[in-house]
Amino acid sequence: MAFEPDRELINDDIAPVPPEGRHWSVMNMASLWVGMVVCVPTYMLAAGLIDQGMSWAQAVCTVMLGNMVVL
Repeated sequence: MAFEPDRELINDDIAPVPPEGRHWSVMNMASLWVGMVVCVPTYMLAAGLIDQGMSWAQAVCTVMLGNMVVL
């Protein structure tokens, strides 16, 4: 039994893209990741870590590791 979505709730703009229509490269994924990571709260977190006694390199590595785990 195939699932037929309600046409009032879905259209081509929000429907999932089939696998043959997906053309993102590693560069596209990396750009999206950087766009989501580079923001004011990230800088505030790094500044807070430095304020608590970490070196700038430790703070950057901590934030980078956390973003890799979460995102």
